[in-house]
Amino acid sequence: MAGRSKPVELATRSFEKQSDATAFFKAMLNRYRRGERVSDADGLDVAALLERDTEYVAKVGCGVSHFQVMMTEHGT
Repeated sequence: MAGRSKPVELATRSFEKQSDATAFFKAMLNRYRRGERVSDADGLDVAALLERDTEYVAKVGCGVSHFQVMMTEHGT
């Protein structure tokens, strides 16, 4: 069906469409300065998002202690 929104379901919350999830996580990212550690509450949502990654097992390795806002090698 053309024009139909794709919902996003995470362990911590649900979004009616992908653009809502993108906006939510962009707003979260913008609350932090570069180098700042993500709060434990926001970290739960980031961890839930990470679980959807196709490279989840490789990225998590032996576990995640916290999330931190960092620059990418492309400057974003």
